[in-house]
Amino acid sequence: MPPLGNLVRLAAMSIDMLPTHPDLPSLTKPIPSQASRESSAAQGNTDGAADQITKASSSVSTDTIDESGRPSIGPFVKAVLDEAIAFIDGVPTTFKPMGTKASKPSESKVQVLSHDVTADQLSDDVPWSESRFPRKPPQEMPRTGESWFARRSRHLNLSGDGTAKFEEFELGLASHHAENEANYTPAIFDTYRVLQWDIPTQRPGKGPQFDNYSNVDMSGMYDDCSMVVCPVLLMHIVYEMCHKLPFPLMPRVFPVLVISAMTNLTPSPDDFIVVQIPVDIQKSPKAFYSNGRNCIEGDTPIKRKKAVIGFVVDHHLIVDSTSLTKHSRAYTSIERCSVKEGQVEWTMATASDTNGWLPMTFQKMGVPGAITKDVGSFMKWMARIRQSRGEYSQMAPWTARVATLGP
Repeated sequence: MPPLGNLVRLAAMSIDMLPTHPDLPSLTKPIPSQASRESSAAQGNTDGAADQITKASSSVSTDTIDESGRPSIGPFVKAVLDEAIAFIDGVPTTFKPMGTKASKPSESKVQVLSHDVTADQLSDDVPWSESRFPRKPPQEMPRTGESWFARRSRHLNLSGDGTAKFEEFELGLASHHAENEANYTPAIFDTYRVLQWDIPTQRPGKGPQFDNYSNVDMSGMYDDCSMVVCPVLLMHIVYEMCHKLPFPLMPRVFPVLVISAMTNLTPSPDDFIVVQIPVDIQKSPKAFYSNGRNCIEGDTPIKRKKAVIGFVVDHHLIVDSTSLTKHSRAYTSIERCSVKEGQVEWTMATASDTNGWLPMTFQKMGVPGAITKDVGSFMKWMARIRQSRGEYSQMAPWTARVATLGP
């Protein structure tokens, strides 16, 4: 079976696993100055607390944890992408084929597959506390485990009816992933940006690179980091992805961290991956749906509706946390596109739980059809983009374009 990591899981990351940000508190206490320690000693506070703080702060590893006690961005990104690649590369051999379906107007059929990660495997095989970025497992391991579904399709590497060339997949999926997904997925009614990081690099003209990954982006501005000759920015983003469900189900909001990158793992230069990981942002004042601000400040009726937040809060081992464990579930996905034998292979794997009263058995029944439909929806949307903006061959280079594609 695919290797099981502890990062790309349905159990949401704690907000404390996100890198340093002005709107996020430091996780390490400041080291008292010599004067303040002497003053404290003079007042009779000789319990050694200051020395303990100094010792704890000096023991933080600068390889994976920065001075604020949060993950260092480079090692964190690499760990997530390595885990996602290992898992999705195992889809053809480990997932069980469920059949092949059409997804018009796509000219290519879509293979659907499934794979269950049992509760015992989550408990026994996931290295929760033994990885580079350790986490505690959810306080209550889901009895049903994780139900994963995947789809695979191959498309002619051409810009035309029912198909798309690699650059179109790249621009539509790797760049502005969340906003573009909302454009071709009718069930998504909002993509709210919660947190964004801008980290300058010293590599003019190239996107941030970590070992086997380049143009790494966690902001949706992927194409801003490729061909423009300027000091580039590495940016993080956390979205609240908002889905409307049929009555009587309440809207679901999935807070996710989105990461996209080109990979250097195959002979072909045309290969990218997009990962979405659930994250708990209830305590962030910048959240909109997760903390209920939408019920007052939403600008449309559906945005003001009370929503079910889809995540499981867990604790990690880097810093102690007192977050409350919830029984909500989450959404996580991995998408990879690469050119093979003149065709674009598009593979996607996802696991989710919408929570609420709908049993998982019934939720699982709808997933294969939904992920298959997404292929045709993407092709239909790309055709509209071509019609509204002209042939891409007459436009500026793909990776130099930074405007979000509209519907």
